[in-house]
Amino acid sequence: VLTVFIFIRNPEDYKLYFVMTVGVVVFNAIINIFYVKDFVVFGFRDMFSQKYLKQNFSLGIYSIMTSMYLTFNVMYLGLTTDNVQVGYYTTAFKLYSVILGFFTAFTNVMLPRMSALLAKGDVEHFQRLVNKSFSIMSVFSIPMIACSMILTPQIIYVLSGSGYEGAILPMRIIMPAMLFVGIAQVLAIQVLMPLKKDKILLYASILGAIISILLNLTLVFNLGSVGSALVLLCAEFVVTIFYIRCLMQKYFVRLPFRWLLNGVFCAFPSILISILFGYIIINPFICVGVVMSIMAFYLIFLYKKVLLKQLDC
Repeated sequence: VLTVFIFIRNPEDYKLYFVMTVGVVVFNAIINIFYVKDFVVFGFRDMFSQKYLKQNFSLGIYSIMTSMYLTFNVMYLGLTTDNVQVGYYTTAFKLYSVILGFFTAFTNVMLPRMSALLAKGDVEHFQRLVNKSFSIMSVFSIPMIACSMILTPQIIYVLSGSGYEGAILPMRIIMPAMLFVGIAQVLAIQVLMPLKKDKILLYASILGAIISILLNLTLVFNLGSVGSALVLLCAEFVVTIFYIRCLMQKYFVRLPFRWLLNGVFCAFPSILISILFGYIIINPFICVGVVMSIMAFYLIFLYKKVLLKQLDC
């Protein structure tokens, strides 16, 4: 992610961007292959076995549908409006995509551990890890959402420079989706996948794709980039609610919603910090840098003094 901000400067750098993207995937794959060979034995005999085909098909459709309501917005926006609106939306989407990458990395790392606990029948430890993941996601994401929505003009200027003021409102609409996608990532990858509830993942992704298509047809032509931002927010919200409803009705996992309230309380200092320095500091780069530094120390304090203490109780 950082290399993109360092090396990608002009529209002509798209070839370098694709080379970097492919290189990261290949590099990660090589590292994983060398690392896991001490723990597992690779075999190709059962690669196309019927017992894996159904599960892989469900997860494959889930991945396609999930990426669809993330990427279809840009394509449809370009078809119905102009490059200006596409530029506003992609600018507003930048910070969200970076944070989404961190969520995805965190939940993917937790997946093997959660699956192992269920295989052992250690439901109590499984629930404890769900609580920790949910609490970390809530306490960190809600203050970040509050900061980014208040300092959206400064962040847009830092990311793209002047002339992108039209991305301010779309970004303010998109950022709350970070909370929904954080909850959805925890529930989907850390809970539903270890429980082998692939059908729920499949149905949720199809539902999200349908909502995305319908809202794109309804909103984007008249609202442009703002409509695309609303589509993303609504699709993530519907998918998250679907996950929550399924888990609360059928399965033993308890969802620690109290951490959402804790996250709201933890967001108040970040709101005051953002408003204060946003008003005092005129230079957008200095303002964003100062607030990010203070927020980093504040989130570390929350993790060490508040979060860990409450989780150990």
